[in-house]
Amino acid sequence: MRVVAMKKFFHQVQDRVRQPSYLAALAVTTVSYFVGTRILQNFFYRGFLRPADLFESYGPKFLDPEPLEVPLYLLGYLVIPALALAVQAGLERWRPSVQNDRRWRWAAAVVAGATVLAMGVFFPWHRALSFLGQALAYVQTRGLGRALWLATTKRLFVSIMLAAVTAFTFVIAYVASRRWRFSLKPWAAIERTAARWGWIFVPLLAVLLFHPNFPYDSHHVHFFLAPVHDQLYGKPLLYETSSLYGIASHYLLVLIFGTRLLPFTYPAFSLLEMVFFFGFLTGLYFVLRSWFRSPTYAVAATLATTAVLFLFQTSPTRSAYDFPAMTPLRFWIFLPVLALLLSYGRTHRQCAARGAIALAVLSLAWNLETGLAIAVATWATLLITGPGKVFPRAVKLTGEFCAWGVGIFAVITLGNWAVYGSPPDWLSYLREIREYASGIAMYPLPAVGIFDALVIGAIAVVVPQVFRRSGETAETPLLFVAFYGAFAMVHYIGESTWQTLFLSAWPFAVLLFAVADRTAVHPAGRGRHVLTATLAAATFFCAGLFFVKLPVEFSYRNYRTVTESFLTVPDRDAALVRDAAILRRDFPEVRLPLLHINDAKLLQYAGKVNAFPVYYSWTLYYRTAMAQLVAQVEKERPQYVLVGNGSDAMDDFQRARAVDINAYFRPLLPSAYVITEQLETLDVYERRD
Repeated sequence: MRVVAMKKFFHQVQDRVRQPSYLAALAVTTVSYFVGTRILQNFFYRGFLRPADLFESYGPKFLDPEPLEVPLYLLGYLVIPALALAVQAGLERWRPSVQNDRRWRWAAAVVAGATVLAMGVFFPWHRALSFLGQALAYVQTRGLGRALWLATTKRLFVSIMLAAVTAFTFVIAYVASRRWRFSLKPWAAIERTAARWGWIFVPLLAVLLFHPNFPYDSHHVHFFLAPVHDQLYGKPLLYETSSLYGIASHYLLVLIFGTRLLPFTYPAFSLLEMVFFFGFLTGLYFVLRSWFRSPTYAVAATLATTAVLFLFQTSPTRSAYDFPAMTPLRFWIFLPVLALLLSYGRTHRQCAARGAIALAVLSLAWNLETGLAIAVATWATLLITGPGKVFPRAVKLTGEFCAWGVGIFAVITLGNWAVYGSPPDWLSYLREIREYASGIAMYPLPAVGIFDALVIGAIAVVVPQVFRRSGETAETPLLFVAFYGAFAMVHYIGESTWQTLFLSAWPFAVLLFAVADRTAVHPAGRGRHVLTATLAAATFFCAGLFFVKLPVEFSYRNYRTVTESFLTVPDRDAALVRDAAILRRDFPEVRLPLLHINDAKLLQYAGKVNAFPVYYSWTLYYRTAMAQLVAQVEKERPQYVLVGNGSDAMDDFQRARAVDINAYFRPLLPSAYVITEQLETLDVYERRD
């Protein structure tokens, strides 16, 4: 009897999750869930106690996490679909009552009025009025033309403008779809053109992605190149230096720059980012072209991904290449795994599944955060789509993942042991990752945001696939993209700043066009109005990015200075270059104890490495960490200690960090050390005893 009851319940769920009312219930439940978790956290967590030894220069909001944000987010993928079934039943009972009883209409009016009142009370009007005042003052002092230029180039203003118009587009498209059967299904002529001439997209993409001036932001590039520089000059990874963004990615960079495939410079690294961008987006197009029925949707999905990943970051003062951790250099393994799972879904060959598992586990070594998303998404996809009973299949899959993980871990460990005679210090490698996971540079998650729509999209795709009808085949690549998008959102949920939302949002652009491609052959299917409106809104948003950001992107390129940009040291580094020449000439030691706000760049120009266990002084968040460097000086008693004076600071934040270094580190140096030489950007302390 229990088995019969379970089957009956399962069939009921199968029918319910395919009804349009379930999508409405998901929207209500998702927003309610995250509002509830926000209120819950505010109630139990009434203020964050900033660590006493965190340097003041990191600002009051640098370490401001909320408790259990990531676990509550992941729990939502279990709670929200279940609660949505109950909300759906309530909505279905409520709708006929509304038609027959006017009291329900009054109740709905009261709820709507209370919602508007709550929004009026809790909306940050003071911030809106302050912003309006600043905008009017800007117009008065700079003129309307300059204000319009700022509004169409600054990322925050452009994002707000496009988000508002996108919401309006959704409403208009939804009404049009219901009233006039408006649909975004591609016309046959467009399909034929996309099928025949889609390859033109590739050279146009190359023109867009190649930046002749090789932009980079030193701060963010330091996290990649500084550890590489350390290893090239004798500090082994996992022993004396670490890498925040992964082990395998670090080894690849060491191979590229160590073998002189590219010169070890910041512009060369920018060029490498371009290569990864081009390879990823081009590969994505061809994978989608193989997957989608519609070649138009394959082109549109790739363009949407390009807009979100590349053009979203464009402004007069920044480029997508300024932030290598937000480029495909970080998550490119997603693409070959998707291709293998697409092959597995069509052929059911185990070699494709095992190849996807191997790459998914390897992605953990490439980059731990995105690797976890890829690995979990691969595991969940193969669990749902594979043959046989669920529990034995889950055990077998877990065993395969663990076997590959142990193998990769063993290869790295034994390789390091063979070279250096001892096992690698894995705990030291994880130190910086633990610091970020504990709240470094994190902010509270808002109660309501764009992430709600992304969560709804992921659940709306996964749940019908899990509760599919007998005889239906699960969409393997569709599930993988949905699962990856859900788990990639952990990066944003954990950091909760709008500037990183796009990094987690791009899989949903692929997911949206994949769903549209699946349903294009059934334009009258259930939920087509919402899908059409969502597709129209997303298309408008991405097209708006192209329209606004392309002129900005190309207006700040100078193709005449390609060689100069690639080979010439920028003027802002002139003082560092002169000090580096002195370090090369007067200090024969390869390792120099150095504490300097631009230490990574200075050491690279000088061909030296830091004797301190630091690859970038910016990562010294706490006074206790800097005190350990003083203890090292007292223990080892080096002849020289070099301390930056802050004159080379690039911005206000670097100046504040330089003040921290000088105010805290210098007084703690032993009295035997005195300044014997003052260079442009640093002071030389020499031991006199």
